[in-house]
Amino acid sequence: MTRPSLTQAPGKTSVLARVLCTLAAAFLAGLGLLAIVTETHSGYARFKGYVTLQGDQAVSMGFVLICMALLPLVVWVPRRWVGWALAGWWVLLMGTIFQGAFGFF
Repeated sequence: MTRPSLTQAPGKTSVLARVLCTLAAAFLAGLGLLAIVTETHSGYARFKGYVTLQGDQAVSMGFVLICMALLPLVVWVPRRWVGWALAGWWVLLMGTIFQGAFGFF
């Protein structure tokens, strides 16, 4: 029985890369959930400096952060489905952004 390698094998994503991407996704999802629950989100805007979003804006930003957290998880998708997964993620992200900005639903 051989031990799985943490280095990248040809055509495979390494275990270490998958774990790191999953941790990044968990961190972003945690920030998004925190923004939704507390209805407060702070960030940095280029021309305004530090800004704080409250209420519906913070909740919308929380949903966008959760959607962004899904992107690193693409390392778990089989190679032949990566294109479809990224296209689906892009549609979900655009729907989340525009729903929050214009309130379609």
